[in-house]
Amino acid sequence: MDVKYLLNPRAVWQEVSLAPATFVRSLARKLGADAEEQQPRKEEELLRSIIQPLEMEISALKSKLRETDAQLQDAMAVFFHMNMSIKINGINATVSLSIMFITQLQKAKATAAAAPSGDAKPEAESSRQCDMCVNYEKQLVLEQTKAEQARDRANMKELALKQAERQAAAQQLDALQAAVRAAQAALQRHHQQADEASQRALQLVTELTVDRETLQKKLDSLERDNAMLIGQYTKKAAEMQNEVIDLPDNVEELQMHTLRLREQLIFCQLGREEAAAAERDLRAQLLDHGELFHRQEAELATLRAQLKEALEEVDRLQTEQAQMKELGDKLRQSSELAEQLLEDKRRLQADLQDVRQRVSVLQQELDNSEKVQQDFVRLSQSLQVQLQRIREADTEVRWQHEDDVHDCPACHTHLPNNKKKMHCRHCGRIFCSTCVSHSVPAGPRGAPARVCSVCRTLLQPHAAPYFSTDPPRSPD
Repeated sequence: MDVKYLLNPRAVWQEVSLAPATFVRSLARKLGADAEEQQPRKEEELLRSIIQPLEMEISALKSKLRETDAQLQDAMAVFFHMNMSIKINGINATVSLSIMFITQLQKAKATAAAAPSGDAKPEAESSRQCDMCVNYEKQLVLEQTKAEQARDRANMKELALKQAERQAAAQQLDALQAAVRAAQAALQRHHQQADEASQRALQLVTELTVDRETLQKKLDSLERDNAMLIGQYTKKAAEMQNEVIDLPDNVEELQMHTLRLREQLIFCQLGREEAAAAERDLRAQLLDHGELFHRQEAELATLRAQLKEALEEVDRLQTEQAQMKELGDKLRQSSELAEQLLEDKRRLQADLQDVRQRVSVLQQELDNSEKVQQDFVRLSQSLQVQLQRIREADTEVRWQHEDDVHDCPACHTHLPNNKKKMHCRHCGRIFCSTCVSHSVPAGPRGAPARVCSVCRTLLQPHAAPYFSTDPPRSPD
């Protein structure tokens, strides 16, 4: 019906001339009803088409975030176990080496304590054990160096991983903050645009309402004029059809009747022309207002789309804010884990320091044992030499000539030729003044006699031996 009125206005000009206001009201009501019925359906379809992809994308992002979190937790757990295993293996290796060295040291002490002084086989075993101690010490130093290098590499890798994680978290946080700022600016801009569009739409609706009221007043006025013209100068069509035709008999009355009908026809023609002109004006105004209404409807749809985009942007920003909060929680958890790892590292370093102290104590004991063992070896050699000399003293003259000795046999100090050289009163050998500073009672009167350290030990069994304070020197 509305399309027929818009496309063929000439075919229905008589019907519109009789009731133009009814036509305009019905047309406006139908257009408004169609627009009001179609608008909610369009909005629901548009919302449904926008919300479904967003829900799918949100679910995909949540699943990806869960997978990333699980991978991160697995990687952190693997790294923590690897670091702990490396440190524990290093400490166990150091402790095992320390225990092995303690065992070897105890064996060496037992062997040195059980070795006789006059046998040549224990000397070879002692030298072989010294070589083994040196080899063990070298292995210990090498293992300690390897353990320190492995620990340094592990610490460097741990620091690099923590720094990389912090940099990645800082970059993600900066990117999210920049995205949040940009989204906030865009949201503010969209809000401002939506407010401006709402104000424009309200102003246009107000103007359209005023124009509609004005047109309605004009239509009412034209309807009143048309009804007055039709009702005052003409009769209704049903009354004219049912009226009895009564024509005058004479010519004058017929002329008067003709003039009266002509006058009524003129008035009807004028009313029809005015109604047609008013109809054309109203149609033009109606078309203009329809175009304006469609434009306003298009602008309103655009504003609704922009508002919907702004709401979607708000939802996205809220989602990003939630993700940023979750990342912040993860960052705090990573910091707590890093602090826990640092605490474990400090504890392990303290344990390692204790182990190092134990190793240093054991190393010192090993050094002391080696020194004692070397002193035992030198003492054994010295005693063997002294024993050999005591055995040979019965087959040669004990008293040495001054020209035959140029160095002290005990301390290897050079003896000057211009001074008188001192002899030991027991063995007859020549020594320096320091080496024959000891004295023992001789003869029935107990006169003091100068003797060397070895003879003093032989002549005074209850006195401290000569090797009790200083180790014996290598035999000459």
